[in-house]
Amino acid sequence: MGISLKRLRCRSMGYARSRPCQPSGARPMIASLVVCALSVMLPVTASAEPITTAVIEQFSVGSGIEVRGYDDPPQQAGLHLAEAVAAGLRERGWQAAVVGAGERPDGQFLVTGRITKINGGSRSKRAILGMGTGHASFRAEGEVRGAGNRVVGTFGDERGSIGRVGYGGGSNEFVVSLCVDRVGDDIAEMIATGRYEGGRPITQAEALPAPGSVTPSREESPSRSAAERLRNLDSLRDQGLLTDKEYQEKRRQIIDGL
Repeated sequence: MGISLKRLRCRSMGYARSRPCQPSGARPMIASLVVCALSVMLPVTASAEPITTAVIEQFSVGSGIEVRGYDDPPQQAGLHLAEAVAAGLRERGWQAAVVGAGERPDGQFLVTGRITKINGGSRSKRAILGMGTGHASFRAEGEVRGAGNRVVGTFGDERGSIGRVGYGGGSNEFVVSLCVDRVGDDIAEMIATGRYEGGRPITQAEALPAPGSVTPSREESPSRSAAERLRNLDSLRDQGLLTDKEYQEKRRQIIDGL
């Protein structure tokens, strides 16, 4: 009947008679084009930026700390808070580790602090009255040290329980633990962004590298170290520890060193 083998194959696969059969030689070409298009669409992997590292020391218990309605050892809350800060930094792309008091492993930043308030509130008021009554609260403050053991920021943060928490108002210890988690995340955000709040003023002596210290550490990139120094310089100016002339001179020195 004069029907080519190719047309017969097309009919057997359900194609219309008028539809031309695609040459088999075109298939490898189409596959190659698809692979090429996909390779162009895939994002180019950039070189990995240096990972910032931090060491969080277990928070101590401040002298004269206000503890109410809380039966667990306050030192336990200090460890919990350090772990919460480390977890918050890891979520923000940092490497963070928790250490005991007095330990000093390598790290670009060292976070130390104190618990200044633990208030478990009233479980009965939370369960019976609600509406924010019987709420718990937790407060901590501390410092962040960078290269040369100089203080790059101070922080202070307090959080209270909100809404219903747990069955029957939740135990005081449980509700305080929720406050600790929130404070830890707040502190991690301050450290990661360099925008510190609620802390005491940094003295001029604290802002300078310790004598004999080595700066920067081998894990710090020059650009990251310069950014840290510029933030520290801004902090000193904001606190009135540097004149405008001194600020501009120091800033120019940092920028020229890049």
